[in-house]
Amino acid sequence: MNELEFTGINIGGICSGSIKLLDVDDLTSMPIPIKNEIKSAVGDPGDWKNFPVQDQQSDITEIEVSAGGRAYKLVLTANIRKQSGTKSLKLYELTKKKFLIDFTDQNGYRRIAGTMDEGISMHVVRNETRRQAKEPNEYQIEFRAVRRWPIPYYNPA
Repeated sequence: MNELEFTGINIGGICSGSIKLLDVDDLTSMPIPIKNEIKSAVGDPGDWKNFPVQDQQSDITEIEVSAGGRAYKLVLTANIRKQSGTKSLKLYELTKKKFLIDFTDQNGYRRIAGTMDEGISMHVVRNETRRQAKEPNEYQIEFRAVRRWPIPYYNPA
């Protein structure tokens, strides 16, 4: 498994460690959740990329949409420390893709966010240099999606 070269990341509602990203373009098929659970492996294990995380922040909520329907909104926020030209370029390339995200929530459950048709997008929401030496310069990114279905649990055999 390849490591994405970012350190000092903070993503929340997620257990410390890492999340894994899979470019939806690398998928040829995906198991359908049964009772909101996926029990088969998703994608080729070599295609998933580790994205190390610590100090969590996230929001997974059910929202009301027009005509009385429901949708599920996901926002995972991360701070990437130490700006550089290389990181800027990698982040820009990632914003052009859609992903599946494999993560473990704060309750200890493994989840898969996104589908082949509803991939998760990444946005750079802040690119900031701090004024004081004690404050790190950083990028703030968000993975965002609104889905028709709840985020399924992931328990591959």
